[in-house]
Amino acid sequence: MATSAKERSDGPTAANGGLRDWTSRGSLTAEILDRAIFGLPVGEMSPILEEDKLMHIVRVVERQEAQRTPFAEAQAEIREKIRKQRETAAREAFLARLRQQIPVWTVFDEEQAKKPLPGSLLIR
Repeated sequence: MATSAKERSDGPTAANGGLRDWTSRGSLTAEILDRAIFGLPVGEMSPILEEDKLMHIVRVVERQEAQRTPFAEAQAEIREKIRKQRETAAREAFLARLRQQIPVWTVFDEEQAKKPLPGSLLIR
């Protein structure tokens, strides 16, 4: 099925062999897919599901009941996300300061091209 999805599908998961990551009930826009994913027994393939101009074939590979991750388990992932957010914010702030301190332009920027560089001679 993965080979067929890669070769013949034009859906967003085709390159990944049609595999979709975990999802929860009601999170999909297509109700027909939602019913199939949460109604099929694990391992069973659906018939062709048609919606608007699309057709789907679904097989549920694995199913887990919804659960909450204890904070102690999620803490490392949360810490890493916060670290990345702070790093990105610091980088953006640094670049913004640089942009204010050091003017950058190209010959295609007409307004800047008319101004002489500091310390240069303007010859007309």
